[in-house]
Amino acid sequence: MKYKFIYYLMFSSYIFFRFGYRVVKKFLHIGYFIESLWVGFWLGILKRNILTKFGELHYNNVERYFNDDHNKKPLFNWEKNAIEFFFKECRSIMVIGAGGGREVYNLEKMGFDVDGFECNEKMCEYANMFLSRMGMKSKVIFVEHDKVPVTTRKYDAVIVGWGAYTHIKGTHKRHLLLKDIYELLNINGKVLISFLKAKSYFLKLGLIFKWGNFWARIFRNEKIEKGDTLLPYHYGHYFYKAEIENELNSVGFEMLNYDETDYGNAVGKKK
Repeated sequence: MKYKFIYYLMFSSYIFFRFGYRVVKKFLHIGYFIESLWVGFWLGILKRNILTKFGELHYNNVERYFNDDHNKKPLFNWEKNAIEFFFKECRSIMVIGAGGGREVYNLEKMGFDVDGFECNEKMCEYANMFLSRMGMKSKVIFVEHDKVPVTTRKYDAVIVGWGAYTHIKGTHKRHLLLKDIYELLNINGKVLISFLKAKSYFLKLGLIFKWGNFWARIFRNEKIEKGDTLLPYHYGHYFYKAEIENELNSVGFEMLNYDETDYGNAVGKKK
């Protein structure tokens, strides 16, 4: 209940700031500045576990992820292009952040041997019912947030599901995830990650970073990183190309492709 109280308090303050943003923007053109201060404040005071819980509350209330029509939709063009071009020789694929099962469903239809994993228990339950209704043999299994499953199986490829990489807070946590993914892959195995691109963001990332860390010091919270934001009620990170390449390279991946044409995505190869 305490998470919901804070969540709705933040939601209410966001409505207030959005109203102020619309009024102020007409006259002083500083609406983005005001909203950036709002984002920085909440990022600075909220603990990691609360932001994680907010993400769960958000996705539990997005109806389309629990809708068969949505999850039967084909892969997005950027997903389809990456898989058809870079995953041609792959047979076994792990999907982390499998959500309601859309990627798992499409990949099995394409002939891949797929294992799905998801950190949202409500989505896991729905995804397995959906896949069963569609006559699929693949399953989606619960795994802790920001973790990979403990398994002795090796895969030809790992896909971090649509946008899930954006919700992993902190370079260190993403490094650990990529390191574990690297160990799960066969030689020459591939990883596909997708993320929000910094160049498309309208708020002031530098201001959010400075203002957020001002409040983080006061509340003795962990530092936020440049690119951290709220979307608007749960955590997200916006990436630059160099940042993605550095994170892949840091654990041994060679970045084969970086694409911002539609949704930000990158393919790495195990060296």
